Amino acid sequence: MLREFILMDWRPLLINYDQSLHISEKITNIAWQTNLQKQYSNLIENMKYLLVSDIHGSLPALEKVIDFYHQQHCDMMCIMGDILNYGPRNGLPEGLNPKAIAERLNAMADEIVAVRGNCDSEVDQMLLDFPILQDYVLLVDNGRKLLLTHGHIFHKDHLPHGRFDAVVYGHTHLWELQRTEETVICNTGSVTFPKGGNPPTLGTYEDGRIRMFRLDGNLLKEIDL
Repeated sequence: MLREFILMDWRPLLINYDQSLHISEKITNIAWQTNLQKQYSNLIENMKYLLVSDIHGSLPALEKVIDFYHQQHCDMMCIMGDILNYGPRNGLPEGLNPKAIAERLNAMADEIVAVRGNCDSEVDQMLLDFPILQDYVLLVDNGRKLLLTHGHIFHKDHLPHGRFDAVVYGHTHLWELQRTEETVICNTGSVTFPKGGNPPTLGTYEDGRIRMFRLDGNLLKEIDL
């Protein structure tokens, strides 16, 4: 990704080059580096994140999620738990295939951040090449803080201590996007077992804006943080 290229490629070159410069040349180089950072600031900071939860072992649902991910030109996929296991309280999903899901997600593991759902376990972790067993992840993007969690521990009625621009979760399979007195609440719903007569849903976050979509790509709602 371009952000990684900038952070990992030209900055080390500047540091190595810097070591051989005289003081006057260093001042010139610092000014040049600052100008370069300004030119590329939007490319560095404006990552686009896919927000999705509760895949529950459905390969057809995951295939649609990945298609959406590429169509929206996302940089990272944030999965709020319940990835492989369909869950004993649910019926069998269409195209149940945990092994194939693991293979598809492992192929893009460096673009995924995930948290533990109440249906995820150590056995699931053994199949996946990215961590899934933490209860939450704090995503900090351009100064904005988004708490990513599954929703069975932290949710709109039980927020953790701290100040967050948004709390993003799933678990209930009921999508929601609203502003409260404390923060913005985003429940991404489920792409496999949506409830309440809702369609399969997922969301995106980019440059301070959360959008909720139907899995077919139609926009449902958006909020600026």
